[in-house]
Amino acid sequence: MNQFDVLIVGAGPVGLFLAHEMVRRQVRSAIVEQEPGQSEHSKALAVMPRTMEVFEMAGIVEPFRRTATPARFARIVAHQRELARIAFDPQNCDYPYVAMIPQNVTERLLAERLAAAGGAVEYETRLVGFEAAPDHVVATLEHGGEQRSVTARFLIGADGAHSTVRHGLELPFAGSEYDQSFVLADVELAGPLAGDEFHLCPSERGPLALFPVSANVWRIVATVPDELGTTSPDLELLRALLADRGPAGVEASRLIWSSGFRVHRRQTSQMRAGPVFLAGDAAHIHSPFGGQGMNTGLQDAWNLAWKLRLVLQGLAGDKLLDSYSHERHAVARDVIAQTDFITRAMGTASAAAQFLRDHLLPLVTRLPAFQDRFVQTLSQLAVHYAGSPVVVGEGRRAVNVRLTLSDGGHPVRLYQLLDGRYLLLLVGGPEDETRRITADLAARYGEAIDVRRVESLDGVVRVELLRPDGYLAFEEEIRQPAVAPALERAAARVVALLDGHLLGASGPTPDTAARSAPRSSALPPAASPSASASAPHHPR
Repeated sequence: MNQFDVLIVGAGPVGLFLAHEMVRRQVRSAIVEQEPGQSEHSKALAVMPRTMEVFEMAGIVEPFRRTATPARFARIVAHQRELARIAFDPQNCDYPYVAMIPQNVTERLLAERLAAAGGAVEYETRLVGFEAAPDHVVATLEHGGEQRSVTARFLIGADGAHSTVRHGLELPFAGSEYDQSFVLADVELAGPLAGDEFHLCPSERGPLALFPVSANVWRIVATVPDELGTTSPDLELLRALLADRGPAGVEASRLIWSSGFRVHRRQTSQMRAGPVFLAGDAAHIHSPFGGQGMNTGLQDAWNLAWKLRLVLQGLAGDKLLDSYSHERHAVARDVIAQTDFITRAMGTASAAAQFLRDHLLPLVTRLPAFQDRFVQTLSQLAVHYAGSPVVVGEGRRAVNVRLTLSDGGHPVRLYQLLDGRYLLLLVGGPEDETRRITADLAARYGEAIDVRRVESLDGVVRVELLRPDGYLAFEEEIRQPAVAPALERAAARVVALLDGHLLGASGPTPDTAARSAPRSSALPPAASPSASASAPHHPR
């Protein structure tokens, strides 16, 4: 087969996860990788709580849960003195830890899930080049010295920092390189280290971090003098780094794997160019401190997958695809800024900054507000899509709460209801009115939306529109005495939002969709999406 809906270039974690989602969503797709197989090195290690939630929604979380070494505390140590110990316990999340899983294991698990779903990677297959038309891409692939042409509706570049796809688009990769070199190493350590902690060790000679890989194996991440270049560190250098910057009494006994490298902070100006998309390191790279890189890329894939499916099924328009770059570019920009701040703050040579850090950090980190922000940011649970063209309001993550549906049956968890379509929850309200709205919206948007009536446990009536990726596109509480008219107005605001990028059951264009509701509908003419009101509140 040389014709596909989606061609994915690169079989790292991002490409593998996206390929799994394409197969799971029954999208005709292919994934190619120029290497002969998956990486044997651990590289990225931390799988954050939001990524675990994403894996749950994708139906693949269990092998990751079983494999992970959970890190439940962040310990900050400077000059062998503990400055802070923060419980990594995000609220309203079923994964109150950082799941430590070496990248080679993550890739193996994703490749196994892809194979179980019926997909496969074409290894030793290189993208030579491509030509993009407005509605498709013709790519040239090379395998075994032979070339072939492949036509795809969409091309996804998940091929890393030296992305062939990005170069083919001639997109600049703006940013700069850090002055220091960095080292990664997996080492057997002995000493007073708790297996459920990770350690951040600031130093005027450069930062160092320790993460548990298994019972006695730890990942070391550190900067080293620039003159060492990208030489892989030996055991003696690692012992010196630990003695100089690490916690007291920690000794390295055996080196398992190490690598030296330079780190850049760079980002493309956009993540979509017509039918071509970039994801992961192909679009953004940054410091490894914070463990954000792989997670950001995996959530690029999660954001893009459902949008591609709806468009390929003829259920959504081009505006939905544009929202990918709008949303994920902003997230990556923030991640680059956050990891840059962590790296610089942990390695500052300023005596004044060190004094403030060593004396203020023990006080600040005791504040619940600081702890919550630290955990929510690092876990990526704080990611939101406010300002997106396909969102009204905060665009925040929906909590996986337990719901009681109005049609009876056992209570369900929210994420169980997400099936690739939008999910509209009508929480409480008059039965006749919610039934009419349910029927009208289902008829209007056909296969693109699932509408559910939910019992309100606190007596508050709500309208909430969830995207297939578990983020809220719209939310409104209804507290007016006249509930039925307010419900109709809220439903009209949902219609106004969806008509901008979804196509109705009979295929109206975005320009005509707002006028397509029949007069007998319970939904009045669509109001402006900006009319959304009331404080957000997720159903409990």
